[in-house]
Amino acid sequence: MSTGSPTPAFAAVQDLATRQAHSPIADMFSEDAERVTRFTRRAAGLHLATDKQRWTPEALKALYAWAEERNLLTWRDQLFSMTPVNITEGRAAGHTALRSNGVPAAKKAAETRARLKTLVDSARSGALLGQPVEAIVNIGVGGSGLGPKLVVNALKGPDSLPTTFAANVDGAELQEALKGLNPATTLVVLVSKTFTTLETMMNAEAVRSWFMSHLGEGALAKHCVAATAAPERAEAWGLSRDNIFPFWDWVGGRFSLWSAAGMAIPLSLGWAAFDELLQGAEVMDTHVRDTDLEDNMAVHLALLDAWNRLLGASSRAVVPYASRLAYLPGFLQQLEMESNGKGVTTKNVALEHPACPVVWGDVGTTGQHAFFQMLHQGLEKIPVEFILVANSRDGHDGHQKALLANGLAQGAALLRGKSKSKVREELKAKGYNDQEIEHLTPHMVFEGDRPSTTLILDRLTPKRLGALLALYEHKTALLGRLWGINPFDQFGVELGKQMARTLTPRLEGARDPAFDPSTEALLKVVTDMRQHERQEPA
Repeated sequence: MSTGSPTPAFAAVQDLATRQAHSPIADMFSEDAERVTRFTRRAAGLHLATDKQRWTPEALKALYAWAEERNLLTWRDQLFSMTPVNITEGRAAGHTALRSNGVPAAKKAAETRARLKTLVDSARSGALLGQPVEAIVNIGVGGSGLGPKLVVNALKGPDSLPTTFAANVDGAELQEALKGLNPATTLVVLVSKTFTTLETMMNAEAVRSWFMSHLGEGALAKHCVAATAAPERAEAWGLSRDNIFPFWDWVGGRFSLWSAAGMAIPLSLGWAAFDELLQGAEVMDTHVRDTDLEDNMAVHLALLDAWNRLLGASSRAVVPYASRLAYLPGFLQQLEMESNGKGVTTKNVALEHPACPVVWGDVGTTGQHAFFQMLHQGLEKIPVEFILVANSRDGHDGHQKALLANGLAQGAALLRGKSKSKVREELKAKGYNDQEIEHLTPHMVFEGDRPSTTLILDRLTPKRLGALLALYEHKTALLGRLWGINPFDQFGVELGKQMARTLTPRLEGARDPAFDPSTEALLKVVTDMRQHERQEPA
């Protein structure tokens, strides 16, 4: 795990990973009649199947021993009790309190939820603006946008308010978010923990100008609401105190959609959907908090991620077979890679093993026509996570059957593959001659033996989505604990942002500060191109 001699339990896991790294998954089914049951977990309406992964009962037993050695469940209890598990910043990680689990912090969350419900009712009834809100614009980057965007897209229906999102400092994104909107019936949500985030505040200033040019003085305080841990800054910026909603330093941005930072969700979908989302998350919280190692779904996924890392898998593809979950891979990129993309343990010791895979993916079936070629026939055996929804809420059952058939078939195909003899047999049946068969066969063989997980929801409802996202939160936090790192800080995002602030004056003509030769050369190219553009005739 870290430099120095590995602990006995971790050494046993490492040894097994070395010995089983190339063990055929198909053989594991023939050697264990109970394999499907043994590697299935159910909780909060979710069905998790990991039997197509390259692990055995022996490996699972060793991983449980490692988890016990790491005091994983004791740490889990500390997480739920608001113990300061974020040791670098001296804070608790209290996102579960946002779902009301009985700790004192839950009272603050409940008070803010009550205020938020009043805002939602006021906005949707017309009391807030003097007429019903017709559009929501959410401005916030990272966790201040990714979670709400995912949830709104996943659950939107005929009664939802049109909602757009602007996260990027690129002005084109904000322009697109505001395109065609009536300022008089638009409500803008500003989300920034510090109320100083560069991207958010630049977009906020542009929105200020947009409202001022169309509606004049006083529009900003009426048409903008904010979620922040720095309410005094939001008020000084020009917002009404009544329209500023707190969230706290014990809520990390990537864990914040359950707080006021996610207010675009109830504003867009209505309060009932948001309430049910929280209920679903709380059901998963209860499962994770009250279930032992062997039956705990979040523990199971955390152990699997660690195991695949030890087997040499550097990435994990997430493929939801549901277009409504299109933003899930991006959400998980931040949740997992910002949390566990670390190189140092909480004891200030360098890690020997990467603690987090690269998370990437897209929806099925479109992904099948993009990157599945590599998944099936590339040299790397990349674990794939399929997410299926058994019943569509969109009324096209024929489409849903095809979607499910594709999702299930891809997992089976990755495992089974297609042998040389089978390829030759098929080509011969199609009339190819021996020379053609010999030429084509190597290109049409599927090695198979490629690992995958399948996670199935019965329906995509607010409760099920809440449970799914809470599951990933818990998996991510527990994986960080297994590796001995702090999954709740994110200092790695700061350096580039700091350097961007010093580069901006250079783009405006300043001579200092100086950068490395490569960056200096690129600065000159960009500066020359910008000057040339200004000199070109319109």
